[in-house]
Amino acid sequence: MEIILSSAIKTRLYDAQMIARRALISAAAEGNLRRVLGQNIFGLAEWELLYGVNPVAVVEGLGLPLLPDWQIGLNDQCPICGKIKKDCHFAFLGLPEFQGKPLNFLRLMDMHPGNGAMGNPILTGLPQGTTLNPQQMMALANQEHQPRFLSYPPTSWFSNEPWMTGQSLQYRWYLGHQQIHPQSTRKTWEEQLAILPAGYRPPFAVEETAKLIFYFRRNSIYLNTFLYSRCADETIEGYRPIVGVFSGAGVHTGNAPDIHKYVLFGLSPFAV
Repeated sequence: MEIILSSAIKTRLYDAQMIARRALISAAAEGNLRRVLGQNIFGLAEWELLYGVNPVAVVEGLGLPLLPDWQIGLNDQCPICGKIKKDCHFAFLGLPEFQGKPLNFLRLMDMHPGNGAMGNPILTGLPQGTTLNPQQMMALANQEHQPRFLSYPPTSWFSNEPWMTGQSLQYRWYLGHQQIHPQSTRKTWEEQLAILPAGYRPPFAVEETAKLIFYFRRNSIYLNTFLYSRCADETIEGYRPIVGVFSGAGVHTGNAPDIHKYVLFGLSPFAV
């Protein structure tokens, strides 16, 4: 007996096939990206191991996002510092939310409290006397070295700033230069924008902060320990948030007028 499927069922089957195909293609693409970038990537495996999150489950049915065009030139010379791009850039997978809340700057702070507790979610909720597996033992050994912020609301200067929640990460791959543009300090905001190579843009505060934190969590190395990056957001006064000077004390956050030229204020380029 011939079974005749309705058009609605055919559409659902087609959609399911396309979702499965996209998941396979995007997973293979991440594998290729990982082989090129080596340790300079924070993707599916890192989200699962370090934060207990499956990105595919967060954005149900989409699979991992396909890679942007910048993946093609990772073996080319970097127009910012002269190195090979794969050696001086860092790629990370953004998520639009974490545990049901938008992944904005404020949420990054919630994820990395001053005591470092949430930095090790695989340790939370364990009964006293539990025998730890090797993964948990490694997390416990690193607990005192979890990334954090220098100050937190409600005592921080930016406690009521709208930019803290105005921008969230998107479900996409980001590629940021690891260091501040070497020619971007002692310049105004407009002068900094003018020296960005084609294909690059300034970061939002949540993007630059995510880069610093995810790189540290992946490699146990602090980026931009002596410099700040101006960010594309605006404070209530019309200034730019600055993020950086990252160390064991935490991520420093300040603000600066666009016209201010200072030796510590640079710009961290992100690929468009």
